[in-house]
Amino acid sequence: MNDNMVQRRREREREFDYLQGSEKGPGHWGDLTKDLEACKNGSTQSPIDLSSKRVKVIPKLMDLKRYYKPCNATVKNGSHYISVRNQKLHNFINLV
Repeated sequence: MNDNMVQRRREREREFDYLQGSEKGPGHWGDLTKDLEACKNGSTQSPIDLSSKRVKVIPKLMDLKRYYKPCNATVKNGSHYISVRNQKLHNFINLV
């Protein structure tokens, strides 16, 4: 990540946070800026900006192969991410 990207990310992080009850928290995202109004009407779940102007869209990269079996797993909420760990590698996703 270059310095410009880091600066933009820091500026964006000041606009909102993930703390329930906070003035900048999820309950208020849609009211913070015009750009985040979609968070209020249900068409966007969070203020992550994935604009196609800055992202290279590759329509057909690879086929996706999925295989899932029931298994015990642990789901961790890391505030900015969710991870799922299972005890055995029963489930996987392959890009073919």
